[in-house]
Amino acid sequence: GTFTTYPIRMNTTEWISFAGAGLGTYYLVRNDDYLRGKINTKVNKYDSKFWKIFEKYGVVQYAEFAGAVVYSVGLFSEDKNVRTLGRMIIQSLTYSGASAMIIRMIAGRKRPTFTDDPLNFIGFTTNNSYQSFPSGHTTVAFALSTVLAEYFDSPWSRIGFYSIAGLSAAERLINSEHWFTDVALGAALGFLGGIHVINEEAKRNNKAASRLSIYPDLNGISLRYNLN
Repeated sequence: GTFTTYPIRMNTTEWISFAGAGLGTYYLVRNDDYLRGKINTKVNKYDSKFWKIFEKYGVVQYAEFAGAVVYSVGLFSEDKNVRTLGRMIIQSLTYSGASAMIIRMIAGRKRPTFTDDPLNFIGFTTNNSYQSFPSGHTTVAFALSTVLAEYFDSPWSRIGFYSIAGLSAAERLINSEHWFTDVALGAALGFLGGIHVINEEAKRNNKAASRLSIYPDLNGISLRYNLN
């Protein structure tokens, strides 16, 4: 609920940023064919089969399975932290993935493998050939990496996990599965979903911690739990 209703709680600065991002996306969409040509020129010396390795990281079934495994390990080992990480992975994938699916069906943008026209939008459809905007693989990759990177909260975790997500996104461009703006929006959705889960978990932990207080008194140390 907090994720889907966030736009109605945005402040003026956030709305200005959102509008700027929208205008930027519109400009890039109109130049997607040019961007695609530039990217393909730079990377055509690489074997597309090599880049296919990174496609697996953005497959939602694999990512959801990984989250379920982590949750199960935490559940059976009675390790709350591991169980929480598994739940957060599944939450991030669900929030971001559902948003991507809705936008894709509403936009109805044709994939670059079927057209050379980046403005080929037909509106609402469930036809997979018109499910390009945004990239689902990129959304999954960043939804997973953001939770892992921010949960472990270290420079190395961020470098490692965001790099893997970036390579997964690059694969979609190199193998002409998506336009540049498809990948950009997918990365944004995945990142926002992951950050939202991380922030909400921090709020939950802070609220739980604030209920419990330990303080000294005349008889020694007292423990107080606030029910409000």
